[in-house]
Amino acid sequence: LPGRRNIAWAPSSRFPAHSSSHLPSMAPVLKPARGRKALPVCLAALAIYLCRAPLAFVANFSGSVHPSGSGLQRQLSPRNLVQRFARGGEESHKFATGDYVKAICPDDDQWYPGTIDKEGSDGAFVVKWEDPEGGPESHEVSAENIKKIVIFKDYKVGETVEAVFPDDGNYYPAEVMKINADGTFLVKWEDPDGGPETSDVQPAEMKYPPIPF
Repeated sequence: LPGRRNIAWAPSSRFPAHSSSHLPSMAPVLKPARGRKALPVCLAALAIYLCRAPLAFVANFSGSVHPSGSGLQRQLSPRNLVQRFARGGEESHKFATGDYVKAICPDDDQWYPGTIDKEGSDGAFVVKWEDPEGGPESHEVSAENIKKIVIFKDYKVGETVEAVFPDDGNYYPAEVMKINADGTFLVKWEDPDGGPETSDVQPAEMKYPPIPF
């Protein structure tokens, strides 16, 4: 073709031979050509040059192995990406007997506190209600209607807390005196009001007092 000898190939400073972009290492350097066919030839060369980049991207995304620097690097295919992201995300519903939870009671569709009594059928769990109020002591509840309650257990000796007084079930200020071996806490009541000065309290029945404003 006329003007063909006017296209010379040389290394391009814009796209070096070991560029991580995986574009061709040789870029066309166009020289002035004589005749009317010089412009179509230049446009054809430019089109070929630009079309190679999308093809290289598609090839790499499909999971092919290609050189990257001095070693080999494998690009993740869409399937591999899906498998990798599937490792994280939301965990499946896993509860153990004795877990403190809140669950939806089938009788009125309201949330109530309780504990996991045992595993039920079809992935459900039997929840034993903390205060059934005259109703059934437990129900079988599906896993998606159960939320595990994380109980803080790292209270320290000497800290001021609010704890449930065993006689009336209300919260009162107290001081942590001892951490018992069974996970309970020995607390000393700030104002026993004629009752026992100390009590063993479960961590689920303790909380820090509100911060005064």
